[in-house]
Amino acid sequence: MKNLKLFVILLISIIVISCSNNDDTPETTIVVKDFETTIDENPVTGHRLGVIETTTNQGTLIYAIKIEEPTGAFTIDPKTGKLTVKDAALFDYETRKTLTATVQVKNEGLSKETKVTVTLNNVIENNKNIVFSDINFKNALLAHTDPIIDTNKDGEISMEEAKVVTKMSIVNKNIEDISEIEYFAALTSLSCPDNRIIVLDISKNTALTTLICYKNELIDLNMKNGNNHAFKTVSIKENSLLNCVEVDNPTAPYLEKWSKDKTTSYAIECPW
Repeated sequence: MKNLKLFVILLISIIVISCSNNDDTPETTIVVKDFETTIDENPVTGHRLGVIETTTNQGTLIYAIKIEEPTGAFTIDPKTGKLTVKDAALFDYETRKTLTATVQVKNEGLSKETKVTVTLNNVIENNKNIVFSDINFKNALLAHTDPIIDTNKDGEISMEEAKVVTKMSIVNKNIEDISEIEYFAALTSLSCPDNRIIVLDISKNTALTTLICYKNELIDLNMKNGNNHAFKTVSIKENSLLNCVEVDNPTAPYLEKWSKDKTTSYAIECPW
């Protein structure tokens, strides 16, 4: 009888342990979203960018930066996923417009990755020197005499110097890229014939009334600046690859006075 009692107790213990071991444990899950934000260039070190949005059904999450471009741009809190600026010098719009990273999120043996994208806004600083894409464009401006653009003769063109220029003549200077023309907000006359310019965007030059840009290699011309009716002279002939020009109103009667190739048409949005 005593042995029977011991057997029953042992059997009950085995059943309890077996039930305990077979108890359904939920599978660990991690749900993470890509992180995107836009900030002004030149933030301070330690600037808070945001928090990686992540959820898990159990356990503790650990965050780490796996890859970043450029290296050394970000810091992440391993416990909270808070993302901050590590090296503020890397957040310069003139050097790069976006910074990216891959963040790894772990929960014990489970791991997920998420993409980080930080887009920079260009902050216009009047005393800041313009970084030119084409050295020939910069050299032409440094040599410009009517008017003198490099007024302090330091061999650079600052945003302060650019914003007061009303007339620019850069003829036959072997220039391919004048994308920095956007900084010349007061410009009323732009003459740039006999160059190798491929893309020209004057949509931010709202004071322009004269554009002379014949004999180039234009394939993309955006003239949609909201003030097309004010143009007195437009000459964009001898750009054989220029099939379409973006303008304010492609049916406006003043377009008939503009000089262009027969194969060039006007549109609000060109199908590039």
